[in-house]
Amino acid sequence: MEMNTFAQSWFISVVPSVLADAMLVLSVIKTTGVLARLNGEISGHSDLSLVRGTINLSMLLAIIYLVLVAGALVALILSVTIWNMPIFLASCHMGLFGILTLPLGFIGKEQEKKVRKLEVTAQDPDVAETYERWLVQWNQPRIQLPD
Repeated sequence: MEMNTFAQSWFISVVPSVLADAMLVLSVIKTTGVLARLNGEISGHSDLSLVRGTINLSMLLAIIYLVLVAGALVALILSVTIWNMPIFLASCHMGLFGILTLPLGFIGKEQEKKVRKLEVTAQDPDVAETYERWLVQWNQPRIQLPD
């Protein structure tokens, strides 16, 4: 089986792009809802719980996104080596994946920045400590927050 045209190989870039965009939309909707509910501040443990859910979703979706990208790359490599796809067409598939996912990725990053800049107004110092610890852990390669 040869894949010399986009019509023969569309699924290699379109399917991962649609899945990635669906995840990004889910993340943006969840984060926007949490930010609206918090109104820019963390005032207690219940607010912290909302932030935790948002961070965990973000971390999980980031891992899934990386798996999608890796899967698309493997599919493209196999297509080039086994099914004789032209390298130019494989490059176009990766470019299309980027074009279809990049705008939503930027929107998601902006929402994450807002979560990272929430003000802690809780009287309990444990809330601020927990939030700061979570922000550090969010930058680490994890599936979810450990605590």
